[in-house]
Amino acid sequence: MKFLTYNPDQIELLAPRVEEVLGKDHLCFFLRRMVERLDLGGIEQGYDEEGRSGYHRALRVAV
Repeated sequence: MKFLTYNPDQIELLAPRVEEVLGKDHLCFFLRRMVERLDLGGIEQGYDEEGRSGYHRALRVAV
């Protein structure tokens, strides 16, 4: 049976930068650039200061 390397002294679970794993041309980075160009101010209008904190507006659109 093939197992992943076991290292109990490992400092990080993931690479420091996602680009190192996925590559800079991955679709997720294209979507991120598109979301950054959107005007997301209208999303905030439906929220007030009461209650629990919501997710960041860019995350809501991207997901």
